[in-house]
Amino acid sequence: MEYTYELIPSNLIGRYADLALKEQLQRAKFRNVSSVAAFDTSSEHKRALGLIQYAQKNDGLELLWVYVSDDHRRQGIGRGLIKYLLDTAKGNHSQKVYARIPEDLDIDLGAEEMSEFLLNNGFKNKEVVPGQWSVTGKDVFLENFKLGKKQLDELFRNIVPFEKCTSAVVSGCARAMKLRDPDDVLHAEKSLSFICESGGSYKGMIWTNKYGDALYPEGLVFLDENVRDRLIAAFLVSYSRNIRYADRVIVRESEISGKWMRKFFPETSTNKTILLTT
Repeated sequence: MEYTYELIPSNLIGRYADLALKEQLQRAKFRNVSSVAAFDTSSEHKRALGLIQYAQKNDGLELLWVYVSDDHRRQGIGRGLIKYLLDTAKGNHSQKVYARIPEDLDIDLGAEEMSEFLLNNGFKNKEVVPGQWSVTGKDVFLENFKLGKKQLDELFRNIVPFEKCTSAVVSGCARAMKLRDPDDVLHAEKSLSFICESGGSYKGMIWTNKYGDALYPEGLVFLDENVRDRLIAAFLVSYSRNIRYADRVIVRESEISGKWMRKFFPETSTNKTILLTT
């Protein structure tokens, strides 16, 4: 059986709902995200049998999703999709490719099975790293309900909502923060993204995207800790204004995020993530 691998335009991704979760379908609208489907060319009717999705990040290509339909597994389709991704990275000046797999992954394959599959198909390094925080919309709302007007006024001093900034301003801030490509910032969920400007110069920026019922801070850059903490707090306060109790805020664990998540939500802990790189 022969397969072809084709990039899927973001406006057509809805046709492949049987190969991806709602979260992946929503990610496809961002310009730094690419979706590629594997098609069976031997049948009369062209049919998609698998899908891979990856994002162009400042530090390389991140594998977001790979899936093959149940009745076409173990036929080399998943291997071909991973090869497409790795070949793309080679064509982009040998960029690093990496994947983050939650230890509690429960979609068809478990975390160890998925890790083994990737390690057998071009990934070389594996390590267990801190995973992600997950807090509910209710938690965020109740925490921010404690803030008074004076605290809010101070918090939002010199913080500019994303939707009030032109693309030139966003690009300028991205360059000041030494981001290689501002595209993922420019296509963030605008009403939930912030830029911090102080004294005529850019000091920091946070940008987020929402997939399904979960909000993910995609990036955070800053010049000092005070700016960092204000951006994070402003993000949480802003989110609480348009909140549903059932929503979640998903934050990837790091030394930076851990410090302020423990400050805001001391009773919340993280899971672990398996990090694979090429």
